[in-house]
Amino acid sequence: MDRILELLFESMPYPLWVKDLDNRYTKVNDSFLQLFGLHKEAVIGKTDEHVFSSDFVTPYSEAAEKVKQTLIPQKFEQIIDHKLRECLIYPILSNQQGIEAIAGIITEPEEKVVIQQQLMELSHKDTLTGVYNRNYFKEMINKFSSKLYLPLSVIMCDINGLRLLNGAFGHLEGDKHIKLVADVLRESCEEWGHIFRWGGDEFIILLPNHDEKLCEKTIKEIMKNYKSHKHGFLELSLSVGSATTNILNEQIYEVVKEAESHLFRQKLLSEKSVRGSIMFSLQNSLEAKNVETEKHTERMVNYSLALGRLLDFKISQMDELELVTKLHDIGKIGISEDILLKPGKLTEEEFEVMKTHTEKGLRIVEASNELAHIGRGILTHHERWDGKGYPLGLKGEEIPLVSRIVSVVDSYDAMTNDRVYRKAMTKEEAVLELKRCAGHQFDPKIVELFISLIENEKA
Repeated sequence: MDRILELLFESMPYPLWVKDLDNRYTKVNDSFLQLFGLHKEAVIGKTDEHVFSSDFVTPYSEAAEKVKQTLIPQKFEQIIDHKLRECLIYPILSNQQGIEAIAGIITEPEEKVVIQQQLMELSHKDTLTGVYNRNYFKEMINKFSSKLYLPLSVIMCDINGLRLLNGAFGHLEGDKHIKLVADVLRESCEEWGHIFRWGGDEFIILLPNHDEKLCEKTIKEIMKNYKSHKHGFLELSLSVGSATTNILNEQIYEVVKEAESHLFRQKLLSEKSVRGSIMFSLQNSLEAKNVETEKHTERMVNYSLALGRLLDFKISQMDELELVTKLHDIGKIGISEDILLKPGKLTEEEFEVMKTHTEKGLRIVEASNELAHIGRGILTHHERWDGKGYPLGLKGEEIPLVSRIVSVVDSYDAMTNDRVYRKAMTKEEAVLELKRCAGHQFDPKIVELFISLIENEKA
């Protein structure tokens, strides 16, 4: 142990010295000798008076006497080699708690400040990725509690499939991907955003002076940059949710909660996410009853999202639209196949049973916290613009916009594809039917947009 302590003493980058109780130097390190331009032989066994001038010695002597009397370390500043230095003198105690010797260390105040800043910076950073850690988040949101930073947006990101990557290839590969995501976030928004690692596979970004449009622009940049990187063994994906506040006293954690809610909605649409398995099991149930085909769902989603883009939907609205489109008929899993697959016209009683699928669908999705928010869209996708639909008899813009979109898209796809009870119409015939029903069954603006969309399709 003595040898280790000796090595530590010699290797310290700061000047160190030890004196006996008669103020004679017993030990000095190389940094001390270099600072004063001395040789060890000229110092060891000597007092300050034999080595330095009196004006230099006085503060040391006074501090040393106080240390001997009080056993309390003493600190003072002095100019050495044209620089202001901080000198600390402290007692070395014996096993009997008496003073055995006096030691000293000399540092530069600027160095101490730099070291403290570096330590502070390290305490704020995540060791794996180098972005800020969750502990520092609270400090940052206190800083942003000012009107100067409004509107304030929050983006939450989550890596889908990381657990699978860890299980298949080990946590080192998982860590590489976490670092890749951190690099993508820095590349995308470090100049104006503050990035935090929130959990194992989650990140949060604070965006001061960012409204919803700027926030959406940042999300698109993140997704573009993420897709441009090679992901190694497995093609993982990234889910993103966001929220914006314009209210100074709104609890920031409520904004985070809203962003997290939007994130979970997007995860439902990811095959690589655990939450996404809920969606795919429900869709498989529909396909198993021969109610929906994968191609029908795919066509509907493509049309719905194209309309969403034309309507300038936000990312969270696009996610909701996609979920409602995929699950609008989920209640049909509770309807008898004799009715669902009947080749002829339904009787009045059978049609009343069929109409219950909207309410059954509502109950199914409300059983899942992750899907409950799309319940109203599923319940109302058979409402009519003129108020003669079911089950609520809503009229015009009382009907949720996503339901109005799904109604048009679903009707067109049903008309242009073979069903058990009739042959498909041509595209031209279906367009005429949409025009005829616009303002009665369908929202006329949605019909107009949709027709312009399909007329621009490649043949």
